[in-house]
Formats: sequence, C-alpha cells, structure tokens
Amino acid sequence: MGPRVCTASDGLIDPDAFVASASDLDTEQIRTAASSIRAMGTVAVDATEGVASAWQGLSGCYQAPEQEQVYALMDPAVTSANGLATAFGSAAGHLQTYADDLEGHRARSSVIACWQTSYDDNQTMQGAQSVF
Repeated sequence: MGPRVCTASDGLIDPDAFVASASDLDTEQIRTAASSIRAMGTVAVDATEGVASAWQGLSGCYQAPEQEQVYALMDPAVTSANGLATAFGSAAGHLQTYADDLEGHRARSSVIACWQTSYDDNQTMQGAQSVF
C-alpha cells in the first residue's frame, strides 16, 4: 500500500482526506492515560512497601536460624515494584511527550483546514460573482 495522498483533484491540500481531523486528536485523553499509568506505578510501590513493612513486623516475634532470610523475602518484591514504577513513569513521560507533539500537529492541521475552507469559500464566491 502506498502513502496516502491528501490532495484533491486540483492538487490542493484536502483536509477531508487527512487520516484524522484536528478535532479527532484528543491530547487530553493521552495525558489522562499518562497520569493513570504513573499512578499505577505509585500504587504498586505503596502496596508492596506496605506489605514489606508489615512483614518486617515479624522481627519482633519470629526467631529462628533462618530469620534473616525470612525477613528479606519481601526485598525482591519491593525492588520489582520500584522498577515497575520507574518503567511506568518512563512510559507516562513518553505519552506526555507524544501528547505535546500531537498538540502542535493538531494546531497546524486545524490551520490548514481553516485555510482550505477559506480558499474554497473564496473560490465559490468568485465563481458565483462570474455567474452574475
């Protein structure tokens, strides 16, 4: 499949042929998704650290030769949760950057559509004047 051409038969840009119109580019939804992903990482860390903290409460009542191993059992989970939060934070950052970039494209697309509409209206007016 070749590239999509967004021009009309007269060779001018045709905003109706754009894959998405400016109004279709909802950057707020992308920003909301980024925020949600970041929050998921925070929740994972908070929950895991809460469990690890409760687990450390065993040190007051559990004593055995392997007690240090038992106390450390939650450490990998906390490390993983922090890694997950970092990865989610990075993904959220990329989504935020995407939304910011898309916002610029949305503005330019809107301007192009406005120019084309203005041009079409002008051509229609000139055609109507030549009839009279």
